[in-house]
Amino acid sequence: MPTLPALTSLLQRSRARLSSSAASLPQINTVLSITEHRSAGGHDYGLIRAHATGHYTVILTATGATLRDWQQLCDYTRIDFGADAWDVVAVTAVADTFPRTDIAHRQWMVPEGHHHLDVADLATDTYLAVTFVAATSAMKTTPDEMAVEVGRRLHTLIGSLHAAGLDTSPLTAAQVAAVGVRAYRGGLADDASPTFADIAPDSTPHRVRDVFCHNDLLSATWVIAPHVLEPPHAMGSVLAQLLERDPTTPRTRLAITWRATCIADTIHPDDPIRLTFEPVLQRFGATLTITEPRPRTPSVDALRARLPLFARLGVRNGYDRHAELFAAGTGLGVLLPEHGDITDEALRHRHR
Repeated sequence: MPTLPALTSLLQRSRARLSSSAASLPQINTVLSITEHRSAGGHDYGLIRAHATGHYTVILTATGATLRDWQQLCDYTRIDFGADAWDVVAVTAVADTFPRTDIAHRQWMVPEGHHHLDVADLATDTYLAVTFVAATSAMKTTPDEMAVEVGRRLHTLIGSLHAAGLDTSPLTAAQVAAVGVRAYRGGLADDASPTFADIAPDSTPHRVRDVFCHNDLLSATWVIAPHVLEPPHAMGSVLAQLLERDPTTPRTRLAITWRATCIADTIHPDDPIRLTFEPVLQRFGATLTITEPRPRTPSVDALRARLPLFARLGVRNGYDRHAELFAAGTGLGVLLPEHGDITDEALRHRHR
């Protein structure tokens, strides 16, 4: 007689759509793949797997939330999903702004044509990427095994966010693919049904010190220093200004990340200091990515100009690491430094 866990696993596998596809992103040292499953609460969701590390990510969209609701969530310095969520190791909140329509997108793509856009031409999608770490070797190598655990708890996770004032729902595999295609290929997807493998840039991307080149687009990422995010500074006002839609920079992506804290290996298991560590995620950083079509070069000047002085000083160009920072800011389950391809490669100072 099969046990209940075995029956649950069998049911989960029967619900999974085996349309898995994989993608290798520039300067990321792990293959990412996705499968689609159904949670215990009846939600269809895409489960992204990082093959090298056993991390799995679910993306929850909060499109119905206002930017003010999103700002209030990002104001939290700590996120606590409870003691049962010890395997939640990262959460990335992403606010992705882009031209709303095909017409606006074409206007943006015209050299020096972005000044024709209005604020009404821009849209902002907001979503949360929740990353779990596999607890067993079977979960690490078999997405269906991990999907049993994630699917069982997804409804509770969505309920916790609802209680915090944010209504969310999981993205399907096709919706996740659309997010990735928009990030790496820019604008609206040409294919109405992109696959996860379509995320990777069509042409061979290359990097220079101050920009990441992909699909005839240029992207640059700025790292927002921790002091900008911490009190006594007014995090709320800084966030509001970063989230403000600006027609002069139609393609921006703000990503704020919370990570689980680790206990140093040198601390003895019986040391009372371990009692001070709780299974919570700490906010520790943010990135701001701006994308422009060639030949325009991304600039943060317009956004930086409306920030207070302490914030302007804390926005730094991510020299030599734009490809890795770009991937980490998409919310597709890329974690740094675990998934970054850190090398001593000498980079050109100018793009082709």
